[in-house]
Formats: sequence, structure tokens, C-alpha cells
Amino acid sequence: MDSCDAEESERCSNITAVLQTSNYVGVACFNNIENIIYADSIATSAADVQDVFYTIKVLLNPTYLVVHPKIAENAGLLSVLLSSKEGASDHYPFKVEKRASWSSENCVGQLSSKLRIKSGCYVGTSAGGPVPSSNFNLLRHASAIDLNNSSALQALNALLLYLQEHVFTLDDRA
Repeated sequence: MDSCDAEESERCSNITAVLQTSNYVGVACFNNIENIIYADSIATSAADVQDVFYTIKVLLNPTYLVVHPKIAENAGLLSVLLSSKEGASDHYPFKVEKRASWSSENCVGQLSSKLRIKSGCYVGTSAGGPVPSSNFNLLRHASAIDLNNSSALQALNALLLYLQEHVFTLDDRA
């Protein structure tokens, strides 16, 4: 399906990335209305993936889905994810993001280099005043995201790459 453009604010209000591993469903959501990012993983088994997908749809109310190729390759699983909460098929517009986008290893670097974290965290003082901590350390202190959660980081990295490509520009800081 087509991408979610910045001008389409209603359809782009909750862009949600979803992946399934053997034991978890990783999810990351950008809420454009409240300007927040949420990322987490939910422990699951093959038997309850449908219930987990339903819960994600109820709690996060996605308007656009970024989908891992493993989900897209399984027609039944993709159908469950794309169906509405009431069961209508192909309810959600989506994009399958390439496998390389789902890297948990690249996510923290992506966050540290692309997002400016505004915080009062300082590591000390110098003659010129307070010395801000590195962006990575601020990320650890300011984040509500578990930076040790591989499934959540995989979904978050795919979401950030999608947002950078289709919604807004995340420039490297000088």
C-alpha cells in the first residue's frame, strides 16, 4: 500500500510498527497528535498471537501499520493484523519494511544521533557553566523505552526509519 504522508494527519495519527518473534510481539507507535513514541514487547506463543494483535489494535488504535516481512509472508497472520477490531478485512493501510530496518543493534545509535533530547541532566560543571551529558546518557535517563528489550528496539528502529523516509526528516546533528 501507499505511504503515509505528513499532510494526511488523521491517517498518520498513530503509525505503528509490528513484528513477531518466536516468543514476543514487538510494537512501536508514533502518536502524531500527542507527539510521543511508545515501544514495548508482549510475551506470546503461536496460539495467542491473534489475541495480542487485537489488544495492540484496541490499546494503540493504529491508523497505519509498518509490518515486518515475516508477518507479511504469512497470509493468515497478515490478515489477522490488518483486520479491523470488528473483523473487516484489509482495514489498515500498511507498508512492509525491509528486514534490515528491524535491527535492534542500530536502534540506540539511531535514537542518539537523530533525536534531540531536552533534559536537565548534567554530568558536572565547568568554568562556562553546566556540562550536558552525552546524548546517549540523556537517552538512558529520559527514556521510557527499555533499551535492553530487543523486540521493542527492533520495532522502534523500523518505525524511526519509516518516519524518517515518509513523514519527516530526522537530520544528523552537527
